[in-house]
Amino acid sequence: MEISARLHDIGKFGIPEKILFSESALRKAERDFVASHTLVGAEILAKSEIPQVRIAEEIARCHHEWWDGSGYPRGLKGLAIPRSARIVALADVFDTMTHGRPYAKAIPIEAALDEIASLRGRQFDPELTDHFLALVRRLAAENPDLDAFLGKAARNSPFLKTRARIKEMLAQGRDSAALSEYPPAPGSPLN
Repeated sequence: MEISARLHDIGKFGIPEKILFSESALRKAERDFVASHTLVGAEILAKSEIPQVRIAEEIARCHHEWWDGSGYPRGLKGLAIPRSARIVALADVFDTMTHGRPYAKAIPIEAALDEIASLRGRQFDPELTDHFLALVRRLAAENPDLDAFLGKAARNSPFLKTRARIKEMLAQGRDSAALSEYPPAPGSPLN
């Protein structure tokens, strides 16, 4: 789930930065274009047979569906929304609210939790919302700097450790190529 969830917005690669990072209100056509990232992301991920990527496809497609059926892209309602997407929707909205975006300033954790609670049963699965609110409030009570705590946990994730190892291997390949009198041709394996 952790690895799959990280790919939920992969479809935003197709959205021009001018629109994605706009500080002003978007026109309807621009909002529709941004909304298409769910379908674009799902299409990117749809070709895989890897279970984590299949879950990522489901999350990418459905993380903007609302419990009451007013979300997008398909207007799914309630339990028709995959559980993985319902979970990611909570985390994604919380992250957006507490870290801000070009179009909205960050708000305090408790204000974000109050806003999420107000959307219980409308945007979010009521049962998952209750669990999410209890978990985040407990973590915030146990960790005075919740952001630092969550950041540390994220840095220890297998996903980021693997990404760091790949980066290290690529750097080693570049270094050995630089020392070689005849560097390998582009596209040759790094060994």
